[in-house]
Amino acid sequence: MRRSLKTQNKLRQWDIAPTTDITQVRCSLCGTQPDSHEHLFFECSYSSKVWTLIRGLVGMDAVPPVLDNISAWFQPMGNKRTIQNIVGKILFATASYFIWLERNNRLFKNNRRTSEELRDAIVVTVRLKLTTFRFKNKAKVHSLFSLWKMPTSFRLYG
Repeated sequence: MRRSLKTQNKLRQWDIAPTTDITQVRCSLCGTQPDSHEHLFFECSYSSKVWTLIRGLVGMDAVPPVLDNISAWFQPMGNKRTIQNIVGKILFATASYFIWLERNNRLFKNNRRTSEELRDAIVVTVRLKLTTFRFKNKAKVHSLFSLWKMPTSFRLYG
């Protein structure tokens, strides 16, 4: 959100030797253009597919993979502690983390995962995080637990 990660467009601003050809540097996920925050997390075909695979898990089916649209979806909820808001924020943070990790794995370790494999890793991580919360016994909670294939009686109170 703060755009502070060291993406290739940020590295261009640093002192680079005049003989270094940075026009050949491409996004390690799709290979079409240099990565930037907007491209890497949302515009890249790989990350866009990952986002498309997971956004339905929090009811964001209609939200395009664009940071401004995602932020606009969260904004009316502010600091509300609804199940959809909590899970949405966790999912967004987890997806961002795993996309950055995939970018680095491809760039530095030459390891590659498909978008479906990345989706599975994101879903498992979010499900594990959800096990640490306690939720009110409400219909929305049951509905979201059903989407995430979690037991309906798990960690409920009230």
